Amino acid sequence: MSIFKNAGKVLNRKFTTFLIVIGISAIGAYNFSFVLVKANALGVDQATVPLVYAILNVATVVAGLPAGLLADRIGKDKALIGAFGLFALSTVASILTTSGVVLAFGIAFIYGLYLGTSDTMQRAVIPFLTAGELKGTAYALYYLLLGACSLVANFLFGALWDQVSSTAAFSYSLVTSLAAVVGLTVLTFSWGKTRSAVSVAN
Repeated sequence: MSIFKNAGKVLNRKFTTFLIVIGISAIGAYNFSFVLVKANALGVDQATVPLVYAILNVATVVAGLPAGLLADRIGKDKALIGAFGLFALSTVASILTTSGVVLAFGIAFIYGLYLGTSDTMQRAVIPFLTAGELKGTAYALYYLLLGACSLVANFLFGALWDQVSSTAAFSYSLVTSLAAVVGLTVLTFSWGKTRSAVSVAN
């Protein structure tokens, strides 16, 4: 397949290390459905859970424009660090919160902000790490990685939730998200960026 034929050309040092960081983040990124299950555990009744989902989606939508403006101002890579931080924040809140309907909505809102910024920022960085004629292959590898990591992440998260506890599951995701924050921060400095991801490839 051409995707694998071109992979060697696409996987330069910068893009490869970026994918490693994305993989670390993705392998601990649980699906939104677990946020809804957590909301129910915090006291939100079944009839109200769809409202929690609605709040999550509203946050996802409203995060887009501010995230884009912030990325243009401070750099896409740094905005992505912020997105990983939002995921870590919602995860910490899920670990520490044992009851509270209002807190359940707050966790969903923060998680929605993460969803609204993370994938957009990740996709926005890729063009500046790869050659123009190979961007299609780069995106294919990116989504292949995300898909594989998502399967593993949700399997592990669900297994930890069922076999150990929800706290263990969220703790696992917190560790991976913090590792991704540290990893991307290190990459940002190693790339010598001052403004945005545009300077990475130039």
